[in-house]
Amino acid sequence: MPISKQKTSKRVRQWTLLLISNRGKSITIKWFKTLLITTASILVLSLSASAWFGFLYKNSKESNQNLLNDLKNLQHKIVSLEHEKDILMARLIVTESRVEESIVKTDDSILADQAEVKKSKIEKKSAKPEIPISVSADDLIVYHQPDLNTLRVQYMLRNKGSKAQAISGRSVVILKNKENDNQKKWLILPRVPLVSGKPSGKRGRNFSIFNLKTMKFRANDQTGPGQYNIATVYIFSRTGDLLLEKDFPIGVKFKTVTSPKKKKSASLPAKKKIKTATPPKKIKPEAESVQKKKPIVAPPSEKKKPDTSIQVDHQSTSPADEIVVQSIPPKANDTTTTGQADPDEQKSTLEKTDESPAIIRE
Repeated sequence: MPISKQKTSKRVRQWTLLLISNRGKSITIKWFKTLLITTASILVLSLSASAWFGFLYKNSKESNQNLLNDLKNLQHKIVSLEHEKDILMARLIVTESRVEESIVKTDDSILADQAEVKKSKIEKKSAKPEIPISVSADDLIVYHQPDLNTLRVQYMLRNKGSKAQAISGRSVVILKNKENDNQKKWLILPRVPLVSGKPSGKRGRNFSIFNLKTMKFRANDQTGPGQYNIATVYIFSRTGDLLLEKDFPIGVKFKTVTSPKKKKSASLPAKKKIKTATPPKKIKPEAESVQKKKPIVAPPSEKKKPDTSIQVDHQSTSPADEIVVQSIPPKANDTTTTGQADPDEQKSTLEKTDESPAIIRE
């Protein structure tokens, strides 16, 4: 008989944790190794997950910051686009108003013959495009204020086109001398750069009119318009196109305007009154008989009224705090003086007063 091999049983090794208390009682914890490996695996997986989530959070934070920056840039761009839109809309309105005035009706039929095509081309080449003049400038005046050293220019701007829509643009006035071509000696109102001796049309005094408007210009520190003999008015549209160029002689329409001096009103009280008195004169014996017939008496109690003409003249020459006394010699043809009473009234005043009257020789 064959010898049977003995079956050997393998013993399963496992870790067992024994806990022994103070009283000698033991507590057995089986599958300790499996428990330890499971705990370590869970810890490693947790650390890996936290690292991955941290990486994702960092990327999302950076992307959010980039999106915020893009949002701010887009907001600034929206504001600039809105501003540009407003400017373009204003230009579009002005352009439409000009196009509606300069529309020319064209034929609907198409030319088929080559001769007619060539003829139309020749006519187009020969015909020069005319700039529609829809404004006019008249009544230019140049005047000087010597007390302020100011030179003023004004003219009347009129709308010769349609009154239903406003015409807007810019205007420039240049004062110059025909005999002198030096641009440095020209007076440009307002101050704008020149291109080939003319304004560029991009800058000037703005205007917007339906019917008419008085355009006014001013230049300070000017001695007078004597050095200029011609004024040129330039009118441009909003787009810078020249609408009108017109010359005015300024030698004819020149006037000097001085600012009025302030005069003190007669009703206002003065600081010190200006008194007028006549010097006493000796009476000759020959004139005593004539003086008795026509006595002219100035009562001492009555105050003479100051002459306003003398007061105005002395206010312009003497200070207000000084008292000016001016003697007025009597004339041969004068019978009475200002502020004196009539002979009938003087008799009544003499009866009331005991003082001797001052007799003035005629």
